[in-house]
Amino acid sequence: MSFQVTLNIPEKAVYLLLVIALACVAVIGVSAYDSSVPDPGHGGDTILVEVNGEEKTLQKAIDDLDLVRPSWNYEPKWTPLDKSIGQLPSSASTQSYDMPSDVPGDATEVLIYVQSYSGGASQVTAKYDIYTQEGSTKYLKRHYLRCYYQSAISYSSDNFWLPVTSDRKIHVSLDLNIGTVNRGAAMRILGYRTGIGSLE
Repeated sequence: MSFQVTLNIPEKAVYLLLVIALACVAVIGVSAYDSSVPDPGHGGDTILVEVNGEEKTLQKAIDDLDLVRPSWNYEPKWTPLDKSIGQLPSSASTQSYDMPSDVPGDATEVLIYVQSYSGGASQVTAKYDIYTQEGSTKYLKRHYLRCYYQSAISYSSDNFWLPVTSDRKIHVSLDLNIGTVNRGAAMRILGYRTGIGSLE
């Protein structure tokens, strides 16, 4: 023997029951949050944390978004600077140049400008390695000087960024002797950047 019961509940009543159920859940949740912290136990207003040297409650740190939003500066600051570093070597060697005092201690990168020229000279292709170095790591850029016979002077130039390392030096290596007759190269710093990826 089986029984079948059919309930005819109006659609409005169904919505009303859903609203009442949601309201009950909300009341229970608020009551649970506002109720006293069990002993033993800790609430967000009793736990102290330190954020950037400032002591505050855990709840305050959460409200201030300190725990999910680090204070990080991604904005670089560019400062123009036109400073001659000097002539690059003309014989196979490595020379080191001091970073100018105009570049501050918090600079993270410098913009290097290199210009080379040649004309009416014997045909060679010279290679300049220009780099800064931290430990065994070289941050290197390469500049080629092509010399050949012609009755005119031709120029080649390049701009590139190099990181400022702890020794505050720029190193330049030339792979062969090029001499100084109708050929040469020089280097300048055109500016520096600070504040790249630094914590505030």
